Amino acid sequence: MTSTPPSPLSAAAPATSFGEVGPDGTVFLRLPDGSQREVGQWAAGDAATGLEFFARKYQDLVTEIDVAAKRLADDRSTPAQAAAIVERVRKSVLEPTFVGDLAALVARIGQLEVLINVKKEALAEAKEEQRKQASEAREKLVAEADQLSTSTAWKV
Repeated sequence: MTSTPPSPLSAAAPATSFGEVGPDGTVFLRLPDGSQREVGQWAAGDAATGLEFFARKYQDLVTEIDVAAKRLADDRSTPAQAAAIVERVRKSVLEPTFVGDLAALVARIGQLEVLINVKKEALAEAKEEQRKQASEAREKLVAEADQLSTSTAWKV
């Protein structure tokens, strides 16, 4: 049986370590500054199951960012598509309904934004190069047409 390589998150603290469930079922996210924020309610079982449920929501956001970065790097998506994912995840960060490492998620968003900007610049450079090549081809065609207009051997 083959083992899968550990994900970047497995080296970090588990997402469940960034939250807790109160006695009344209120789920709290531990923020980077040490304070807590209510992110939801859990009443369908024990506290550990509740934390795992809210941690899976965090893992979904991380996966969404990672997949967007991979697709963008492989030229299987556009910067605009990746930017839409960044916007959606950023909204989730502002109004969290998950339990996980908020600082690490914000860092991942920043990394994806850098990749988006790099990709936009590369696409702009490629577009400019295509525009330049098209202009050169038109100039060459015009020069040839001018040459033919004064020639009597235009059939050749």
